[in-house]
Amino acid sequence: MSAEEIITALDALPDDERRKVYLELEQKRRDDPAARLPLSSTATPSTARALAESPLVGLWKNRDDLGDSPSTARRLREQAQHRWG
Repeated sequence: MSAEEIITALDALPDDERRKVYLELEQKRRDDPAARLPLSSTATPSTARALAESPLVGLWKNRDDLGDSPSTARRLREQAQHRWG
């Protein structure tokens, strides 16, 4: 299963089910020492082209429940920084 297929499947779930999947993944991440490695030590650097071609770009474009998606993304990033930092 590709990352794009996973993202598509998650996007199709209702919000409460998506939250359950997220919580399960977070638990697995906490339980697996390898999953706790910093992203920079496990991932290869991306180029701007690779990022632009990523299935993550435009992920929220058809979501009418988010309102202003750039504002939503900014808010989520800020929450994540406070949660992990």
